Amino acid sequence: HGMWSSANAHRVIQAVAAKNDAKRVLHFSVEFVGMVKPRDQLFTSMKHVGMKQGKMIVEVTTKNQVDETVLKGKAEITSPST
Repeated sequence: HGMWSSANAHRVIQAVAAKNDAKRVLHFSVEFVGMVKPRDQLFTSMKHVGMKQGKMIVEVTTKNQVDETVLKGKAEITSPST
């Protein structure tokens, strides 16, 4: 479940923050903070938390159906080319 949870969090960041441009995601890291059990429903959310030298910093969180956090992560996304 860990690899799927991590890949799903990366997919959300790439689709939403990087507008489906994988090259814009410069750094991505996650921490597994809870256990995922069979048949758990997982919900992933993302929040823009700041800027660092022109790069967007986002945090991603995945929770289960009882609102327990199972994954936390961060990513740096470059600005789109103009």
